[in-house]
Amino acid sequence: MQGGDVFHDINGHEYFEEIMAFAGTGISTGTADGNYQPERATNRAHFAIFLERAIDIHN
Repeated sequence: MQGGDVFHDINGHEYFEEIMAFAGTGISTGTADGNYQPERATNRAHFAIFLERAIDIHN
């Protein structure tokens, strides 16, 4: 799968593989407009959601 098939703004990004891994597990879903916004800061609320989804995957 190409990153552009999932998110429009990550092709060529230095963390492309990591972003795709998070997306593949459902930990991170990107934005409603089909972007990931990899340079956007993660706030506490978003990080808490990531942690919750990661814990749910392992339970």
